[in-house]
Amino acid sequence: MKKIFLFTIAVFSFTLVQAQRTHFGLKGGFNASTLKLKNQDNFDYKLGLHVGGLAHIHITRQIAIQPELLYSNQGAKLQNSEVKHHINYITVPVMGQYMFGDGFRLEAGPQVGFLVGAKRQDQDDNRFNVKENYEAVDFSLATGLSFISSSGLGADFRWLFGLTNINDVPPRTPLKNHLGQIGIFYLINYNKARHTH
Repeated sequence: MKKIFLFTIAVFSFTLVQAQRTHFGLKGGFNASTLKLKNQDNFDYKLGLHVGGLAHIHITRQIAIQPELLYSNQGAKLQNSEVKHHINYITVPVMGQYMFGDGFRLEAGPQVGFLVGAKRQDQDDNRFNVKENYEAVDFSLATGLSFISSSGLGADFRWLFGLTNINDVPPRTPLKNHLGQIGIFYLINYNKARHTH
């Protein structure tokens, strides 16, 4: 699975270098994230942020590839408690997009996340470093819907399903990331009339 993800990202990176119709942009927004523990329902959603940059690459007038580089604050809140897990990643989603209507885009693709920090926040707001409890790399699948205006300003909604067991504590009971994202983005020098039917 990891080889497939890495190969996909490598191919899309090559496409980025070769593409003639590439627009770069910035994006940011909110995460609603949780952790799914196998056969248990221990966690609620917590809010976080994501921020970073993107490249929008047209393959045809209706098909595009959009790789992104984001800082993403994820984790979960323990049910019936104020205890929170803050798990921070540098993520690289690579979204395939189909454009339709007047600026709408369906999108789906893989994401790889690189762990940069993890802390457990107790009920007294003390924070403890627990990075060693989690796997360094996380793979997910993402799907969503976005809209872009003629000015290059747009918004997206995305849902991510974790594929990797990120639990590095024996006996490594399967634990996976799940999150929804609402983002705002801006593409520089974008002209919608030249990129959609």
